[in-house]
Amino acid sequence: MASYLKCPLCGYRLRTRNSTGQHPLLRTEYLQCLNPGCYAAFRGTREITHELSPSGLPNPGINLPRVARAENERITAELTGNTNQLDLLHADDSGPNPSTENTHD
Repeated sequence: MASYLKCPLCGYRLRTRNSTGQHPLLRTEYLQCLNPGCYAAFRGTREITHELSPSGLPNPGINLPRVARAENERITAELTGNTNQLDLLHADDSGPNPSTENTHD
């Protein structure tokens, strides 16, 4: 899923013209509106603030707070568009066991 910002003046899509890293968690971006009638330019920042799931290759120099479980489940549901999907990282053993469930009625 691509992410993009909209121009705060006309609502058209912005593109990143350039960006510079300030820190591994922070970038300064220079943005421009793609609307030929507007064509406004902006400077902004993009920041990583929390960890949603742990990395398989952790960096000891980066220590981000983890999002609480309930918030993580809400975010995951929003991103997947499916609020009924089980989270395999938090699933318990109380559900039906597919190997013993009768699927031929």
